[in-house]
Amino acid sequence: MTAGLGLDVPALAQMLLDGIVDHFTAAEPSARLPERRIIAAGNPRMVAWDCEQLVITMSGIGQGPAPGTGGEPRGTGRQISSMGVRHTVLVAQLVRSHPESPDGTTPPDAGEVTRAGLASMRDAGLLSQALIAVAARITGGLPKGSRATAGAVEALGPEGGYSGLEGSIAVTVGTLA
Repeated sequence: MTAGLGLDVPALAQMLLDGIVDHFTAAEPSARLPERRIIAAGNPRMVAWDCEQLVITMSGIGQGPAPGTGGEPRGTGRQISSMGVRHTVLVAQLVRSHPESPDGTTPPDAGEVTRAGLASMRDAGLLSQALIAVAARITGGLPKGSRATAGAVEALGPEGGYSGLEGSIAVTVGTLA
């Protein structure tokens, strides 16, 4: 294998960030994303929740098809060695502020909690649809027999005044030439 061929993971991460921003921008005005939008290094669940933010990270690169994507990619009439199949999983976290107790003992206002919950559910739907759109766009630019698959959106937190949503895109490449 020639050095330098394969997935352009930084470009995929940038496509994911841009695609989510574009999707939310096209949605209703109340679905504005936080101003802090970053591509970070390290474990996706170890990035600090110290402000509202959209964070793109990579959970890893591995051999074979991405877990949970239903096996090896295949092109029509073309055999692909499992040794040549590689994958990466990109993760998107959307972190928003969440109501907290005003004094550490009194529960937060029920109306504020409900508004935050409804906004989170709206964000989850938009994030899920954005991941599907970005996965389709990525797949269209990959070599024959490769694919990008959008994962589920999961709710995280609340913790420390923030709650989050996390979704992923698994990209499996069937050829590296």
